[in-house]
Amino acid sequence: MLLLVGWYGLGTVPYLGDFPRAEWAQMGIAAPAYQLATTGVYGNDLFEGFYRTEVYNYEYLPLYPLLVSFSFKVFGLGLLQARLASVLCGLVTLLLTFYLGRRLYDDTVGLLAVFVLCVVRLGVATDLYGSGILLIDLARVIRYDVLVPAFVLGACLLFLWSHARASRTGYVATGILAGLATLSHMYGAFILAVFGIVLCWQHGGRMVRSAPPYLILAGWALALLPWLLYVLQDVAAYQGQMLRHQDRFDVFDPRFYMTNLMREVYRYTPWVGPSLRTPVLGRPGLWVAAVGVPWAARLLWQRARRTGQASDQLLLVAWPALSLLLALLLSYKRYAYLALTLPFLALWLALLLAEIRHGLGPRKRWNRYGFAVLLLILSLEGGIGMVHAWRQARTTTPYTQIATALQDAIPAGARVLLSQPFWLALADYETRSINLAFVLSDPRYGLRPARTMAEALQAIDPDYVVVERTFLEDYVDDPNRLPWPRHQWSEFGASLKLFCRSLLTTIRTPDYGDVLVYGCGSTP
Repeated sequence: MLLLVGWYGLGTVPYLGDFPRAEWAQMGIAAPAYQLATTGVYGNDLFEGFYRTEVYNYEYLPLYPLLVSFSFKVFGLGLLQARLASVLCGLVTLLLTFYLGRRLYDDTVGLLAVFVLCVVRLGVATDLYGSGILLIDLARVIRYDVLVPAFVLGACLLFLWSHARASRTGYVATGILAGLATLSHMYGAFILAVFGIVLCWQHGGRMVRSAPPYLILAGWALALLPWLLYVLQDVAAYQGQMLRHQDRFDVFDPRFYMTNLMREVYRYTPWVGPSLRTPVLGRPGLWVAAVGVPWAARLLWQRARRTGQASDQLLLVAWPALSLLLALLLSYKRYAYLALTLPFLALWLALLLAEIRHGLGPRKRWNRYGFAVLLLILSLEGGIGMVHAWRQARTTTPYTQIATALQDAIPAGARVLLSQPFWLALADYETRSINLAFVLSDPRYGLRPARTMAEALQAIDPDYVVVERTFLEDYVDDPNRLPWPRHQWSEFGASLKLFCRSLLTTIRTPDYGDVLVYGCGSTP
């Protein structure tokens, strides 16, 4: 276990403050966390004027930003400090996976599950996912996904403990942990369905007349109560901010579910690469998963029917049920959301590996050598992925270098309209996101008074604009990449030339591209 934790540390801590490079979503989470740490208000000044976001931030559920805020409070402002929260969450996920494996079966299953989580490489290397080992890659970015499985695994452990002892208090505590998983991201609530299936399997129709499901739901509701009270402080602001995500919740249209299910394949694209022509023959981790999943499913089904134990039933149900709910209910096919299901997949493969190991027998020396060779091959592939990530990290522009250049170009106290990757460099300035100009001028959000792009920029009234050249040029050249309507993009470019025509400096980097600093109005 110490070796595996050391491996995890080698995969996450080196170059943490620079690689992977900062991007829009990470800074969108870090900004309200820093505002909370410095002012005590969970708001987001980057979107001031958009449904009171500067006072009430409803876009991100609160638990992960709370951790990032605590890290800022203790260790100070920085990219490394923000990402330490993810490193800690990943470590807790590893430890709880071990304990769940030991609770379900034995130490061997727990250790092999940790091995699968932090050594076996299922994905291909990308700019964001440098090693291809999902848990390690997620622990290097400012994202809430790595926190969800920690609470889900804790809820599973407590559920099994409560079921074995018929503990009413334990069931309520199980619901509380499920609620905390939901407060990390809404898909954390999916674990409630798993508990419901296991209870139904255990008790049949009597489940609806028994206390456990209602105690779990009561605990879940209790955990959500503070967030509900926070939302009730300004329901109109909550509804307005959620308009940015309204296309993800079309739950009353049957086509929503069918479309989600058909598009689920895109969530797994990083496992095989962007093209089906990407070579997969030299991917032992992927082949072990492909061959091992049906084998493990058969093994678990036989065990669950033979023993009738809740532990076997939970492990059999959890991975497919959570995967199906991700497929049906989430239209946003982010690869990172697989963090929810990954520990259970690891436990499936670990149980299979443990069965193979135990079944080889003490005298079948060559078979044992073969088992050891398989683990060695998987370790080598994982090590190659980590080396690839380190190589990328060494060539990534240090974030402090960009921050120093921007701070030298812009005087303290200025109001800056910026691309979000550069927020952390200017966090102590008066900053606004470029996305604010787009939402203020988008009629879909029903803001009054309605504004054109030029009027939105006048309302923001920046002294400086910081933006990548690719933001202004590449997106316009490729309409399929536009996250906003094309006419808004054209209007933004035209308004920028009108109000902020002075190009003061260009910061050239190989990974962020050319970072442009414009002066606005009479700014020298």
